[in-house]
Amino acid sequence: MNYCEYPITANLPRSTYEDIVTLFKYFESKNIPVFPRDGFLLGIIRHNGFLPFDIDPDVAITSSDFSKLYNAHLPAYYYINVQPSPRNIKHLLSGRVPYEFTIKKSCSNNRLNKKILMLGVCLSLVIIYLKTPRKYWLLFSVLVLVIGIILYFILNAIDQTILDGTVFHPKTSNDENLLHQEVERNESHVFSSEYGHSDKESSWTWDKRDIFPLSKHKFYDYDIAVPRDSRKLLLEHYGKNVFDVMYKKEDKNLTKIDISNCKPLPAKLL
Repeated sequence: MNYCEYPITANLPRSTYEDIVTLFKYFESKNIPVFPRDGFLLGIIRHNGFLPFDIDPDVAITSSDFSKLYNAHLPAYYYINVQPSPRNIKHLLSGRVPYEFTIKKSCSNNRLNKKILMLGVCLSLVIIYLKTPRKYWLLFSVLVLVIGIILYFILNAIDQTILDGTVFHPKTSNDENLLHQEVERNESHVFSSEYGHSDKESSWTWDKRDIFPLSKHKFYDYDIAVPRDSRKLLLEHYGKNVFDVMYKKEDKNLTKIDISNCKPLPAKLL
């Protein structure tokens, strides 16, 4: 089965249609303004579905709204995970909300495994305290805690990532309408070389007035919340040809794909 003349069997999105609809229905019910961005937004606007090779639906939220998401009780098995990246740590140390996050889904067995792990760590610390000589107590306690943290991160890595999230921060204190995504130098370089975008600054800075109020757009059979002027944001981000040709950055020999026959991946296939 080919879509846009590109084989997709090995490149299906890891997030299912059902997962995304479940989460966005929850966001809407709790008035949490999470919105699609990048390839996820492009697929929605251009194809009313996923891009044929998009495997990581990207979303965003503003720093002023992040607390709503972080403190929300997500539907069963879903949880928000703040990635321990250097940029996140820098933001957290400066008292700001993180730069990036993920929303993950844990199977019932993995949730049970985490509870068993935490219970095991607590019991081990109690036993160490009661049975270990005082001079070794601290050493063994630290060892158990380190092992527990490593195992917990391993269990978290097993969980399925549903949405990759970015937080937009105000670009300056003087203009609250300009929202900026922090990027590494190599990300900026890749963006320029892949898409030939000369105005890199505008591609990482969005005007709040182009985002809110969120509007609705067809995503298969569901009307999903998207930025108010999504087409303008996509043109600024990907360039003027974004609605005529598809850039395939994973294959250097196939730089453009004619989208005249493009269809979104069928939701049931996901």
